[in-house]
Amino acid sequence: MRPVKKMAKYKPQHQRLLFIDRKIQEGGFPNCRSLAEEWEVSSKTIQRDLDYLRYQLGAPLEYSAGERGYYYTEPRYQLPAMDVKESDLFAIYLAEKLLRQYEGTPVYHNLSQVFRKIEDSLPAKTCLGPGSDFSRFSFFSAAQTVIKPGIWQAVFEGLRTLRSLDIDYSVPSATGATTGRRIDPYHGVRFEGDWYVIAYCHLRREIRTFSLARMQAAQLSNVTFTIAP
Repeated sequence: MRPVKKMAKYKPQHQRLLFIDRKIQEGGFPNCRSLAEEWEVSSKTIQRDLDYLRYQLGAPLEYSAGERGYYYTEPRYQLPAMDVKESDLFAIYLAEKLLRQYEGTPVYHNLSQVFRKIEDSLPAKTCLGPGSDFSRFSFFSAAQTVIKPGIWQAVFEGLRTLRSLDIDYSVPSATGATTGRRIDPYHGVRFEGDWYVIAYCHLRREIRTFSLARMQAAQLSNVTFTIAP
């Protein structure tokens, strides 16, 4: 039996209201059917939300018979301000600042999108209490080494799929000579602003630690491996 998918209808009403408001603000004349299909709820649920917007929140909401959808008669209308706990907002602020130290990594883009969704879920007007001046906080992270995006992606995929990598690696020496070798990536480590991968080196036949900043090239192979317990 296929697992039953939990539908979005179990999300709080205010999330649906924010969704409906955003769709109307976009000017696409959404209707009950289109909103219900996208949010995966019944048309009756959407109709109740629209009535709540109009009669409880005083939204200038009207239906266009020609466009077969809803619109605001006042284009600059915004939902009433929503109270947000300062502790929650500060947690979001802090996490966003800390995220910047991962800029350039494969996870940075995905996490940034998550934060954009959180921002989009907040109405344009958000109420905060006195003393919520986050400008009094500063964050200083360790200096970041430059890592080529292609190397990041190859190492990330190698770690995720347990596939060997063929790399060109600059050894720490006076000449800075580059050697080609195959490695089996076991574990990624970030230490004092630098990123490393603990891997089995086929050239040296032992487990070694490699700096991603010293990798000049990294090619993901089709060879899989297993990590010994």
